[in-house]
Amino acid sequence: MVARKMPSNVLDNATIGNLLLKINAKLNGTNHSFTENCSVAKLCKGVMLLGADVTHPSPDQMNIPSVAAVSFLFTELV
Repeated sequence: MVARKMPSNVLDNATIGNLLLKINAKLNGTNHSFTENCSVAKLCKGVMLLGADVTHPSPDQMNIPSVAAVSFLFTELV
């Protein structure tokens, strides 16, 4: 195995934050949520929230397809 040295500017705060969000999601954690006291949650009655993501294999893996997914949450009119 050949180890590559990463440039020091690659691991900035945004990159580290994105990595932690992905690790938490892989471990079935919750990255974002609304509380009942949140004004956004009160405004989100009767709406659909959509999320989409795509992941690609590394360039050296030619026989593995990309994977795309869409999820949604519908809140009732209450």
